[in-house]
Amino acid sequence: MDIKKAKEQLYNALNVNQLSPSELQATIALLEAKIMELEQVRHTTYRDHIWVKSRMDGENMTKFRIDACKEKKPRDTMPPLKTGRVADGKPEIETNATKMAGLARDYHAEKQTEGLDNQASVEETEEVLSHIKTYLRKEDKSELAKYIKESEVLQAINATPNGKAAGMDGIPPEFWKILVSHYAQDMKNDQANAFDIVWCLTKVFNEIEKEGIKDNIDFAKGWMCPLYKKGDKAEIVNYRPITVLNTDYKIMTKALTARLGKVAPYLIHSDQAGFMKNRKIEDQTELVKLIIHKCELDSENGVIVCLDQEKAYDKIKHDLYGKPFRRWIFQTISYELFRLYMEMVRQ
Repeated sequence: MDIKKAKEQLYNALNVNQLSPSELQATIALLEAKIMELEQVRHTTYRDHIWVKSRMDGENMTKFRIDACKEKKPRDTMPPLKTGRVADGKPEIETNATKMAGLARDYHAEKQTEGLDNQASVEETEEVLSHIKTYLRKEDKSELAKYIKESEVLQAINATPNGKAAGMDGIPPEFWKILVSHYAQDMKNDQANAFDIVWCLTKVFNEIEKEGIKDNIDFAKGWMCPLYKKGDKAEIVNYRPITVLNTDYKIMTKALTARLGKVAPYLIHSDQAGFMKNRKIEDQTELVKLIIHKCELDSENGVIVCLDQEKAYDKIKHDLYGKPFRRWIFQTISYELFRLYMEMVRQ
């Protein structure tokens, strides 16, 4: 008997069972004693698990040690939000959860289009794109055009970090990794009809490449989680939104990203240091130090200008950066896979 089942039996005894007072009292006492015993077993098991983890990882810089040193905070809750309207000289407050979510949605949707120049002519766009002189090699085009392989899916599953929030399907990364390990163990034991999740996901991903994602499927959908930054908690502007996606979708995009990562270094200029494999943002800070040092040696005056655009990623024009992307690889892959690549960049 587990704790959940024991609590259900206790609830039934208190609310639906038609027992005599003496029988009811005895049943309740028995179930409460059983629940306490199970709680003690769970506590002891968890304590022993923590002791073993501490012995193994306590002296190493691991996630276990970092989490152990963090302050244990309760889950953040959002207070009522200001609507931006004023009634009787006071800010109007929204307390309905659904309408609060609508306020957050509308605010960030407006921010993504605020200040964008949608009037750029074809000539202006082509002028910008004419400065891109990099192209894919033939062998890379051929590699990008291939269907996703099982080895790529397995690598993507193993590279997916644990402890991340689940998407709309509620399935965490650990679930997929457990299925992989179970299949490996079944194959080791020569078990017939072993379930190969890697093969299954590969088939699904390649079917998506051929047919696209159906409108009635939540595979690529996510839920927006607002994280408080600073300032007045009643102002939606003080929350940073993140999109929590399904793990299987992230596995697919991770496999595709690994492919792009092999060709990106010679397609994208070396000035782009962030989010590039084998490049570090520290390279740019070192470059700034070298420039400052050179100016001092040459007795030259200079100015460092730092620009930070609000909602910068959201304000990128997807159709604009989609054009060089299309020029590089669209001729070699299906339209549905091209759409997937573009959706990856949007997330």
